[in-house]
Amino acid sequence: MIQNLIIVESPNDEAFIRLVLDFLAITNTEATLINSTEIDHLHNFVGTDGKEKRGKDALPEKMEMLKRELLTHYAQLQHISVIVDIDTPKSPNGGKDKSLQLINDSFEKAFSISPNLIEVATPSNISTSIAGENVTIDVSCFLIQDETGAGNLDILLKKIAINSCVECECLELMSKCIFDKTSKEMRDFTKQWVNYYLRSNASKNQLNNAEKRLHEVITEQGKDIFNLNHSLLNELKSYLQAL
Repeated sequence: MIQNLIIVESPNDEAFIRLVLDFLAITNTEATLINSTEIDHLHNFVGTDGKEKRGKDALPEKMEMLKRELLTHYAQLQHISVIVDIDTPKSPNGGKDKSLQLINDSFEKAFSISPNLIEVATPSNISTSIAGENVTIDVSCFLIQDETGAGNLDILLKKIAINSCVECECLELMSKCIFDKTSKEMRDFTKQWVNYYLRSNASKNQLNNAEKRLHEVITEQGKDIFNLNHSLLNELKSYLQAL
């Protein structure tokens, strides 16, 4: 019986949210983890048009698919949580305002009603009729960001990493060299940094198919390679505890 659905962007996001939820259950005796919580990611999501989409771009069609499954797979659903990267205001669907608009528009397209979310972590609700049944569901969202009010999960993971990594140190030297010679930032630097960091902490078994299994490092080794008490996680932990 699924009562809470958390929608995230990628397998890494799913793994990290699971890690934080598990950590909360271990460190806070007042935190009650509901076994009926499902986490679903939007990585390599195939839309109704048969085209592959991922991340925020897949959110509108995910909502339409969710509506079709609401009375069957999600018959007991009480809360939908959308956790996505805030990114930067210059990026498509990036920044607080555009991210909230995308989430609201996605719900409205699917359910013909917007939750009118205007603040992160502040819940709202939608009431609609599906196949003749009246349905009311709480809705909330959280935008992953760093202390600057921008960013994404990779930036957050880099900042809370606690182990040394030779490959990451070499990548930083390469990034500096590229900037010194071209005055341009290294492309996908933070994503590459996190991938090297996860690989350096992966087991041999996880490395056998690293492209598909790096997210397992976050879930299984995360408590030993990330500082889960970092202040950057305080708001996220408070949000998850309130679900």
